[in-house]
Amino acid sequence: MPGPDAGHHHGGPLAGFLSPQQRAAFMIQAREQTKDMSRDQKRTWRKEQFRKLSSMSESDRQKLQSDLQARWDGLPADRKARIEQRMAKRNSADNAAH
Repeated sequence: MPGPDAGHHHGGPLAGFLSPQQRAAFMIQAREQTKDMSRDQKRTWRKEQFRKLSSMSESDRQKLQSDLQARWDGLPADRKARIEQRMAKRNSADNAAH
């Protein structure tokens, strides 16, 4: 039987099918799309996005992965390095907590 934290691991619902770099690209895109929204609008947007993700076909998921990977690959090297440093720092902090 799953524990109380089942499904609430780092990366949330995206962790199951997106690489860390693809999740970062998704979050950059999300930030751009929601930057002028109120907190309630952002919450509604996020719920809608995760509803869409959960109902995607396998081919739609593969296209999303490909699009997000292309977005990640298109980032400037210095920006990717900063994001990867933050991800590594977060992962080491998560591992130290467990």
